Amino acid sequence: MKKLSKILFNSFSLLILALGVVLVAFIFFKANFTLSKITVKSSSHHLPVYLLPELEDLPKPTSHQLNILLLGQRGEGEPFGGLLTDTLMLVSFNKKTGRLALISIPRDLYVPMPDSDKRDKLNAVYAWGYEKKGVALGMHYIEDMISRISGLYVDNAVVINFKAFKELINALGGIDIYLKQDFVEDKQWWCDAQGQHCRKFFLPKGKNHLDGETALFYVRSRFSSSDFDRARRQQQVLLAVKNKIFSLGFLANPFNITRLLDLLGNNVRTDMTKSEIKKVVSYVRNGQVDFSHLKTFVFDSSPEGLLYARYLNGRYILLPRSGDFRAIKKKCLELTR
Repeated sequence: MKKLSKILFNSFSLLILALGVVLVAFIFFKANFTLSKITVKSSSHHLPVYLLPELEDLPKPTSHQLNILLLGQRGEGEPFGGLLTDTLMLVSFNKKTGRLALISIPRDLYVPMPDSDKRDKLNAVYAWGYEKKGVALGMHYIEDMISRISGLYVDNAVVINFKAFKELINALGGIDIYLKQDFVEDKQWWCDAQGQHCRKFFLPKGKNHLDGETALFYVRSRFSSSDFDRARRQQQVLLAVKNKIFSLGFLANPFNITRLLDLLGNNVRTDMTKSEIKKVVSYVRNGQVDFSHLKTFVFDSSPEGLLYARYLNGRYILLPRSGDFRAIKKKCLELTR
């Protein structure tokens, strides 16, 4: 009887071990398959030509700095400007100090377009390249543009659409944010055909638990405040997502990981290679990123924000107060030291 029990126990243990090996192998395969789906090859296209002089200087990459551009868009194939990157956030990691900076650059900044004598808003640059040669050239153009504006060489870009944003937060079980005062948007959502009689979107002050759809409404709301406040809310939500993703309770469950990988494979694009992605993850996992000294900044139309607003042919645009991008570059360098 004891011998039979021992055999059964050893068989059961072997089965559990085998299942564990299969699960780990599946996650490894799934991760590599997903990384292959989301990664696009870097464009071999020549550097963009700017026929207007203020963007003629391209900064060089540095070994101690990693700059990744996060782009949020409605999504490929979506109507009403699905390719416009209405969220442009530069994540800068200083490998020497371990410090991190989140820098939001407004979509309405009026810039010269690559390989053209035209100007347009910053959020059109990615679409400008995409419509010529797809995702790779879109990323190449916007990386080059942000590099010249900020004075920080952009190493890579990540494009995420609204669907991925909602599904990511739902896969995490929602996120928590804290508000110092009530948040109300009563001019933007659930309106009639004339844009009137909108329903109120409301979050009370204090702690709020947001699902994907609620979080998307929160980060997209701007009519009752401004694009600049929206950028600050985007930074707030990004940090809440980071807190949830890197909590041990979530990463310990391999099924949660596979759900995230499925989501990323369909709705995220990047020009980072698989090895580059894994290296970024290792910086966080190994504790090399100092989140306690995180710096955040939004370029806006306040005196400290270095931009001013005007209307051009009925279009709202933003321009540098100094007439060029030197002050913006100086600020970005200060934030990333």
